[in-house]
Amino acid sequence: DGSVPESKCFSCHTEESRQEHSRQELHDIHVTENGVDCYRCHADIQHGNFDMVSALEIKCESCHLRQHNRPKQLYMGIGGKDSADVPSGMFLAQVSCTGCHTHVTPEGEVMADQEKKEATRNSCVSCHGDGYDQMFDNWLAGSKKVLNDYQRFLKSARTSLNNTGGNKKSKTAAKAALSRAEYNYNFIHEGRMAHNIKYSTYLLNSSADHFITEMKNLNKGYQPPSRGAGLLPENSCLTFCHGQGLTPETVRYEGEEFPHMLHFEDMEVGCQYCHSVEKHGETKIDEEKCSECH
Repeated sequence: DGSVPESKCFSCHTEESRQEHSRQELHDIHVTENGVDCYRCHADIQHGNFDMVSALEIKCESCHLRQHNRPKQLYMGIGGKDSADVPSGMFLAQVSCTGCHTHVTPEGEVMADQEKKEATRNSCVSCHGDGYDQMFDNWLAGSKKVLNDYQRFLKSARTSLNNTGGNKKSKTAAKAALSRAEYNYNFIHEGRMAHNIKYSTYLLNSSADHFITEMKNLNKGYQPPSRGAGLLPENSCLTFCHGQGLTPETVRYEGEEFPHMLHFEDMEVGCQYCHSVEKHGETKIDEEKCSECH
């Protein structure tokens, strides 16, 4: 690329730095006055097809807005209005976009023969095994429900804030908290919640908690609207993962066959009574809950 490595200077000079002279001075001294050949100072320039091909590579952002920034940020667990970063488990496992987006569809401008790669249920199965295509369905259905419920929460929150008087400083703080919640909602909606469900639920809950705290500072009697049952930690298992077909009929527990569906479906025992929400699915049975029947 024709660069000038500092080591080139020392082939002729000792303790002499080219940084002490301007580019013009260096050329006047070496080339004009002393006729030094260019490549005594400059590194060789390698000509070839690669440089030309690189120069002609199309940069989409030259004409188009970068539409994938938010999905990318959400997947990486950054970009929300909060200090915490929560990368997706699949991002940590170094799964790229094309690990899930494998199905090519003919979408876009017809004359340009554009195609689009979309995520498919089969992508889940190819890595995780049979049955995990239902996880794909659960993620999409759960995300849609949570975002619809949260949109109603925001609408009600905005109405309550507009109709509440009180201390100007407290109202400003509540407005800022609601603005953060609205930003996070839009960020997750545009980034597609399925790219990082854990980070999304964290952002939505954190924003709602912050707004409710500020509203109660403004009006101690404030009764917040529901943010949606799907966002409650104890419901997240069913909302996003085990709502359709991924709940086994029986499981092994302490060497015995345990009637899983009997408790879960027939007796309607919530997941949180037997499993940890914080430590993904860890068995942690609440014996007090057992004693209600046994």
